[in-house]
Amino acid sequence: MRNLIRSIVTFRKVLPQYRSIQLKHPFTTALVWRAMEDKETLKKRLTPLQYHVTQEAGTERPYTGCYNKFYEDGLYVCVVCRQELFTSKTKYDSGCGWPAFNDVLAKERVTLHQDTSAERKD
Repeated sequence: MRNLIRSIVTFRKVLPQYRSIQLKHPFTTALVWRAMEDKETLKKRLTPLQYHVTQEAGTERPYTGCYNKFYEDGLYVCVVCRQELFTSKTKYDSGCGWPAFNDVLAKERVTLHQDTSAERKD
């Protein structure tokens, strides 16, 4: 069964000297970051769409995101906790209208959920 991964992310170019750097305790770092930023701070820092998707379980319209057909080398980074989540090497065109990845950089940074919207079961 395939899991769809949807996340609002930013893109960071991979510089050769940083290709192998990973955070020592990424899960803890993400929790600390979220604890430091309350909802009002996030509303000020994020766009309304980013806030809706990341904090209210919303979804952007398919085929409208700037990373849907974007394939430059680099890393995809969470806009909330600023953790590196995906690499461009694992990105593929699933035809669903959102960026799709077949692997994550570190499993402890991403929670997978089966997409059951519109009765999808693939």
